[in-house]
Order: sequence, then C-alpha cells, then structure tokens
Amino acid sequence: MSNQSCIAALVEEYFAPLIGNPKMPISAQSPGGICGVLYGGDVYYFPYGRINENGEAPDKHTVFGLGSVTKTLTASILGQQDYSLLTGSINGYVPNVYELQTNEQNATFAQLATFTAGIKPSIPPKTGNRTNQKEFQDFINGMNPQNLPAPYFYSDSSIGFLAQILMGMQGYSAFDQPDTIDWLRKNLLKPLHMDHTGACTVSDTTHPLSDAFAYQDRSYIPIQYLLWVPWGAAGRVFSTCWDMMIFVQANVGITNINGNEVPESIANGMKIAQRKWASRKPGCGQGFAWAIFEFNPPIIGKDGSLPGVSSYVTVCREQKLGVVMLTNMQGVAIEAAAVGLTMELQRL
Repeated sequence: MSNQSCIAALVEEYFAPLIGNPKMPISAQSPGGICGVLYGGDVYYFPYGRINENGEAPDKHTVFGLGSVTKTLTASILGQQDYSLLTGSINGYVPNVYELQTNEQNATFAQLATFTAGIKPSIPPKTGNRTNQKEFQDFINGMNPQNLPAPYFYSDSSIGFLAQILMGMQGYSAFDQPDTIDWLRKNLLKPLHMDHTGACTVSDTTHPLSDAFAYQDRSYIPIQYLLWVPWGAAGRVFSTCWDMMIFVQANVGITNINGNEVPESIANGMKIAQRKWASRKPGCGQGFAWAIFEFNPPIIGKDGSLPGVSSYVTVCREQKLGVVMLTNMQGVAIEAAAVGLTMELQRL
C-alpha cells in the first residue's frame, strides 16, 4: 500500500468525521474544510465538503480563518530575536502609549509568549471583540501580577501585547490591521512566500475566501467573521492550506520549500519557539504559543477557534511530519483529530 493510500485512509478516519452532510447537519461538524499532511518529504491535500451556499468545494488555495493558530506566526517572529532578549524584561521596549504597573514592567518576552505574564482575562472585559486600541491599552496598563512568572493563563491579550512590543521595536507607531499585517509580511510571510496569508482580503478568484458558518436550528447558516482587534496578531489572520503547509515544512527544519530557501533567522526562530519554556499541565509543556505534547518523539500543536473557524496545526520536527486542518465552523473536535492523525503518521 502506497504512502498516499495509507495517509488518505488515516485522513478519512480522523478528518472526514469533522465534516457534515448539508442534508443532515450536526452541531459538532463543519460544512467544509481541508486537511494537509507532510510525510516523507511530500505534501498531500484532502478537501471535504463546501465553502459556501453554492456548494463550492475547498482546495489547497481556499482562504480560511486561522483563529489562534495566528499566535504561532507571532511566536515565530519572537524566536528570531537575540536570545538574551527572550528572557529579559520587557521594560524599556514597551511602546510609549503604555504606562505599565511596577510588577508588569518585570514581565519577560518569554512570559508573554507562554501565558505566564499574569495578563488576564484573555481579552478586555465588557467591550469584548469590539475593543479599540485605547481600551486595550487601559486593560494592559491595569495589569499588576503579584508574582512573576504568574500561573499559566491562556491569553489573547498576552500575545497581542507581545506583538505590539515587537512592532514598536521595529518603528511601528500604529497597531491596526494594515500595520500588523505589514509587520507579519516583512518578518515571516514574504520570506517564506506565504503570499495568501494575512487579512481576509487576501482572497481572489483563485484563492476564494470560505464563508463562515454556524449551526442554528438544525442547519448551517452563513455568518460574519469577527472584525480586527488590537490583539489581532493573536487570532485574526487568514491563510490557505498551501501556505500553512509551507509554515509546517519550515517548522520541521526543511530549508528549501518549493524551490525557495528558508532564511536561517526564520528557521532558528521557529526552533526556539518550539522549545519547552514552561509547564502547562502534566504531559504537556508550553513553548512560545505552541503546546508541546510530551510523547516520544514530541508533537507540538496549536488550535484556533472563532465563529466560523476551527483550525489546528501540528509539527513533529524529529520525524519531519506535520498536519494542517482548516474548517469553516467553530466547535468541532479538531485537536483530538489533528493530534490523533499525527500520532498515526508517526507509526507509519
């Protein structure tokens, strides 16, 4: 049995159950999605379902929301910094629009990236997904953890704040969507030739944007994607399976992808981001945004979940394999599917 046949059978077992039948919708299944697999130096794509009400099928160039998988892009850029900076205080690097409390000034870049800088709740309360930059700044300025590192607390704002610091270090004075996407492109996306990763406007006729769906009244209904927010570098980027498989290949240490050399700084940054920097729970370490499942060999992974988005990326550097799963509805059990599929690939 060929590698492709074996992989196709595994994808059918793990990914296909996440995609629903439009005539019999299920709340835990998405209308459509695509699974990409890196194995044995080859990349495979497996599309399922539909991306709109017209029944159009996805392909490797369809644009999907990444949700919090976005954090791994930001974390990869953090890893490119001088190593001594990573464990050093953020004090002295924070943009002057912030006036941090005494204890928060002592937070490190690594603590922001591992959710141990005491920034909680995950996003500013009350204003929620409509928070503007001033409200976000006020929220961050109110943080004053008793001890650092603080206990692990998953936080969009922690990564969003980290991105704004890194942007400020490169001369950015605004942190809205165009500036953040420009920063991501300069430091990661353009060098890797991830040309259709960014805002949802990266879509075109050959790279269509999937509709976002929700399950309501026993049917799938199109909904709106959430708008940009100050912590957009933690969860508002869109991409294609093609681009995300480039990201996976670079993360496992492949240095030439589609005929393009991976810059050494990016390769090193990804490796640093994958290190275990903190403990998350028994059997699971915490890298820069990445969760590290301490199997033998380890699997690192990251999920994304927003209205219209359930996504997951896994990487196993030791075996140079990985998985990307992108779907167009929130609430599917995508982590179990992605990690389970990756474990099966390790056994092939």
